[in-house]
Amino acid sequence: MKPNTPDDFWHFVEMVPGIECWIWTGKRSGHRYGAFNIGGRCIKAHRFSYELACGPIPDGLHVLHRCDIGFCVRPDHLFLGTHNDNMMDRTAKGRTNPPVGERNAWAKLTDVVVQEIRARYAVGERQVDLAAAFNVDQTTISKIVIGHAWKHINIKEAA
Repeated sequence: MKPNTPDDFWHFVEMVPGIECWIWTGKRSGHRYGAFNIGGRCIKAHRFSYELACGPIPDGLHVLHRCDIGFCVRPDHLFLGTHNDNMMDRTAKGRTNPPVGERNAWAKLTDVVVQEIRARYAVGERQVDLAAAFNVDQTTISKIVIGHAWKHINIKEAA
């Protein structure tokens, strides 16, 4: 396999008409950012995009997102800031606590689906059948219906 070049970067970027963000579709780094391998190094995709558009990032600075979408690599959605700027931006955008429910990048379900699961369970559908229907483990269904998972969705709302 040949190594990536800067031109290869754009093969992993999806520009959807009507959506302002340019979404990274390649390798992921953690739950929030894309990653691009070049020159034997793995670089966060938004940082690489910023460098392509604006030049090197000065030491000690972070690349922040105006749009608050970690997989966005659109250069005009990115700006430089200190660690303190990054923490203030995070707080201002309500990300001081880990994202819950469908806002969590690893979530397989949505808030609406969780409400449906609880409603179907309330009328007698078995957990194992719900697990099969929604392609999750029965333990996940159990945690949902007793309120140990998806706590932000009120159990009474689902009924």
